[in-house]
Amino acid sequence: MLRTACEALVASEPDLTRWDTVMGDGDCGETVKTVAVSLLAALDAGVARSGSVGRVLAELEDIVESKIGGTLGGVLGIFFVSLRVAMQRDAAI
Repeated sequence: MLRTACEALVASEPDLTRWDTVMGDGDCGETVKTVAVSLLAALDAGVARSGSVGRVLAELEDIVESKIGGTLGGVLGIFFVSLRVAMQRDAAI
């Protein structure tokens, strides 16, 4: 499921870039593609092999923090950290 989502994001890069060129600075498509390709590489390297959702989310946090700047990086970084923390908290209940 995650792989399919990443592949769909890569395929949507031209549309995202076009839309962001009209409404912003035109880098959104490439940024999203970079994250998706990086996550695909992490999946290929076995990040999900253990079955740990927390491990995958932590890897996604690292990718977002290292690959994305600007507003999108900040927003996605906060989202994925919060998602991982909430998931770990609820999993422990």
